[in-house]
Amino acid sequence: MRIAAIGTYILFAVVIAYGLFRSQTILFGPQLTILAPEPHSSVPQIFTMEAVTKNATYLTINDQRVYPDRNGYFEQDLLLPTGYTIVKVYAKNRQSREKIIHLPLYITHHDNREKTNKENEEQK
Repeated sequence: MRIAAIGTYILFAVVIAYGLFRSQTILFGPQLTILAPEPHSSVPQIFTMEAVTKNATYLTINDQRVYPDRNGYFEQDLLLPTGYTIVKVYAKNRQSREKIIHLPLYITHHDNREKTNKENEEQK
C-alpha cells in the first residue's frame, strides 16, 4: 500500500514537471538573440543583421516583416542612414507575448565615388 502511494506521488510529480516544461513557451514568450552586429558597434550603411529566434510566429526588423528558417535563424540586409541609429527587432508568439530588442548602432558613411576614383587611379 505504501509503495503504491509513493509511485502515485512520483507519477504526479513527473506529470507536473512535464507540464511546466511544455508551458514555458506560453509563460515566457519568444526568445530572441542578435548574433551580428554587436550593440554600439560601427557598421557600414549596408550591412547584414543575423539573429535567431525561438517560439516566435511574427517577426519584424524596423517594422518590416522577416521570415526565419526552420531553426529560427534569419538574416536581413539593411540600408540605414549615416549616424547614430537604433534598430528595433520585434518578435511575438501565438499567445501574443512579445519580445523587443533595441539595437543601438553607429552607421558609417561609405562613399562609392571615392572607391571608384581610387580604382580609376590604379588603372592609369
